[in-house]
Amino acid sequence: EKAKKNALDAFQSEKARTKHFDKQANSCLGEFDSIGGEQPQPDMFRGKLKGYQLRGMNWLANLYSQGISGILADEMGLGKTVQSIAFLCHIAERYSVWGPFLIISPASTLHNWQQEIAKFVPGFKVVPYWGNPNERKILRQFWDQKDMYTKDASFHIVITSYQIVITDI
Repeated sequence: EKAKKNALDAFQSEKARTKHFDKQANSCLGEFDSIGGEQPQPDMFRGKLKGYQLRGMNWLANLYSQGISGILADEMGLGKTVQSIAFLCHIAERYSVWGPFLIISPASTLHNWQQEIAKFVPGFKVVPYWGNPNERKILRQFWDQKDMYTKDASFHIVITSYQIVITDI
């Protein structure tokens, strides 16, 4: 009987502590929103992000502004590619960081990345870094350092696969 009472008391104590924590967390989130924590969809992004995609982009933007790394992981088909592209637009617009960005993806999705970037952000210049070793060597020879990191750079994004990164390092 005493053990049951102790367990119930511990449960009630934890429940009260959790309720207090939730109240504080919600208060902090309200402050975050009121100081401009939610960023709008970037102007240069040609498309309409769904609500959860905009929240994902904002999460990435928040991590970036704090210098924290993160992994955007979600179910297949929910738009991780689009959220990532919108995030690159956000940092280009807000911080004038135009790359170069390196996108490493499975070989089966390389063309999809290239098509999605062209569709949603035609202003981004993309280097599709794949093909045989000689073709990749030629690509590397033409990477111009002039205007690197700017809107006028010869490219903003390099897309390649895990295997090519391992091979060419």
